[in-house]
Amino acid sequence: MKESSLDLFNMRICALMRRWWASTSLSIPDLEKREVAFESQRPGNFIRHLRFDGEEALRQTLNERCAVSLYYSVTKQVGNRIIRDLIIDVDVKGDDWKASVELALEEIKLLYETVEREFGLKGIVNFSGLKGFHLRYNVNEDSPWAIMTKRGYERLAAYLSSLPTLQYNIRGRVVDICRLHPTGSCYRAALQLQFRYVDTLVLTREEGLIRALRSINPKSGLAAVPLDTLDIDVDILIDRASPIKEEYDVTLKEKVKIPWGREIGPGRVSVNYHELLYLLLHGFL
Repeated sequence: MKESSLDLFNMRICALMRRWWASTSLSIPDLEKREVAFESQRPGNFIRHLRFDGEEALRQTLNERCAVSLYYSVTKQVGNRIIRDLIIDVDVKGDDWKASVELALEEIKLLYETVEREFGLKGIVNFSGLKGFHLRYNVNEDSPWAIMTKRGYERLAAYLSSLPTLQYNIRGRVVDICRLHPTGSCYRAALQLQFRYVDTLVLTREEGLIRALRSINPKSGLAAVPLDTLDIDVDILIDRASPIKEEYDVTLKEKVKIPWGREIGPGRVSVNYHELLYLLLHGFL
């Protein structure tokens, strides 16, 4: 019996993703203490509330279930306590993909410097695989941040947001924002410490998921990758987020604009691994 187009789609996606999970490292801090979730076979088909004792068990499940992306909870179970990591998400929405990434990168640099200076925390920055970045702080049980409440995160969100109360009549001046400081202490901040693209929902929600490092972002076909430096060119960033360079020949019925790259088609064209993923996941093949 002839295979349906859906079966063929699943076979192609599964073959590509099995290759990906077999060759990439899985990096989830405190894996055994967290919820894990993934999208199986196609974007939006979530499988959640999973627990794994180690990386190999997780990798085996990802291969068996044809996972296309991987997530983990921002909270972890440590004994009888629930500890929440500090996660700051910067995402710029715009038609110009490269310009959006450059804006997000500029903001994540300032965020990284501000949080380190004001709170003494050193984080890890990773590219989300689309237009934004995540600034992640793995909070352990001995950290003062382990007892941070939702109200505390709401104050931090207020401090990092472009609120009218911070903008009013302060151009070029330093203003007192004591009441918004997450630890309740009184200090002063300048106008340039306002941020435009912080997703305060990610920052303040008590539960939630974050994309794991080296997980494929179905919206782009690119991988979420860590940054070893914040002074990085966007073209180099794209290269790091698409490490498999193997070429594939495909036939397109229409012209397609890869969001992070070029226009291709119609007709017979050669694409790399991540471009092929994008074309499959968005129904162009």
